[in-house]
Amino acid sequence: MPAPSGGITHLERPAVRVFTLGRFDVEVNDAPLRFGRKAQRRPLDLLKLLVAYGGEGVCAEQIAEDLWPDSEGDVALAALRTTLSRLRKLIGAEAVLGNGGSLTLNPQVCWIDALALNQLLTDSSDRRQEQSVEQAQSALVEALMLYRGRFLPGDCSLPPLLSARTRLHRIVLRHLAELGQFWESTGQTAMAMELYRRGLEIDDAAENFAQKLNRRALELAAETQSVFREPRAARAVSGMGSQELTIEILPFEDLSLLGNHRRLADAIRETVISLLGALPHLTLVTRPTWGPPHWESAVRYQLQGSVMVSGNHVRVTAHLIDPRTGQHAWSEQVDHRLHDVIESRDQIAVGLADGLAGKLVLGDVAKFLLSPKVHVWKAAAQARVLLDHHTRQDSQRARALIGRILGMERKEPLIQGLQAITHVIESWKCWTANPTASLRAAE
Repeated sequence: MPAPSGGITHLERPAVRVFTLGRFDVEVNDAPLRFGRKAQRRPLDLLKLLVAYGGEGVCAEQIAEDLWPDSEGDVALAALRTTLSRLRKLIGAEAVLGNGGSLTLNPQVCWIDALALNQLLTDSSDRRQEQSVEQAQSALVEALMLYRGRFLPGDCSLPPLLSARTRLHRIVLRHLAELGQFWESTGQTAMAMELYRRGLEIDDAAENFAQKLNRRALELAAETQSVFREPRAARAVSGMGSQELTIEILPFEDLSLLGNHRRLADAIRETVISLLGALPHLTLVTRPTWGPPHWESAVRYQLQGSVMVSGNHVRVTAHLIDPRTGQHAWSEQVDHRLHDVIESRDQIAVGLADGLAGKLVLGDVAKFLLSPKVHVWKAAAQARVLLDHHTRQDSQRARALIGRILGMERKEPLIQGLQAITHVIESWKCWTANPTASLRAAE
């Protein structure tokens, strides 16, 4: 499925919009295409074939042969002319252009998600070759937003559709792998792992992505094993160790221009409270209004936050402040596009809790272990803290907890990585009869 030359981008709003990735829908002038009592099957098959062949300069004889394989050439071409006329009545006379025995979907009238995806992937590859890596990443992210599933899933009526489905799927995975390898070569391992994780979400049978994630999990396991051999005092530098902390979580301010996103601000705050409540060593204090803390002698920090929404973009900022001195101990800013409100709320809250947990309890390992899914985040954070207790009972509890998560989230690479780390730590604890004494000797 070659990329069309000079095609429009997916940001423009043409009269006809055709969705083929994960579904098949047609919109004409922003309204779903409606049929009479009988669906227009042949005209829609023609449209699907034009997309499958790239949408530009598609041979009319080839289309006729695909649609009417048992008919003579002239008969098939005559049927194609009739079907083309019916398709133009459905989506517009200017939507499909004919020129010297070939057909083209007019890019000034039609936007096709699969063709836009192809163009973005081509742009990503070109930018990467030009060493414009950030632009390459941006184009790939836009392409992945379009890739809602395989090309015309479940439609097996025409062989060219099957070929296009397989080809486009492989192209998406190839671009993910190539950009991921580039990030690895430049030391941007976290970004590479995120691309490989996305590849597994698209195709859970993609062994190359699974192997890379497993290799990274083993590397992290080795790093964690060395962390467990370090003195506790040294490890407490990245976090605040196991000391009990009391944090007062203030209401998040709504800084939107119209001030009409109070509920979103409250929902994000409540989810942050739920996530931090899963961590030991933290005592949370909440109250409905701003002002001096009620627990001045007990509150060590205040968490202040704000939410600002513009269009479908939301920015949430949080600050951890020492109320006695006014100094900032930690700050985090999370940007997100609002699609599903609940999903956006959860991912924003996890972004804030992830950074705060790394500061207060979990240390530098937190960023790899935690997940954008709320229930996985909670369980992973609890398992990580249990592993830090250095007792066989806590280790077994952590393994049981991870096993339950894997039962719900078998495709979650982060939890698989945590499981690998747990096995390494368990093996080390079997190697020494007294892990605590071994740690003291190492100190």
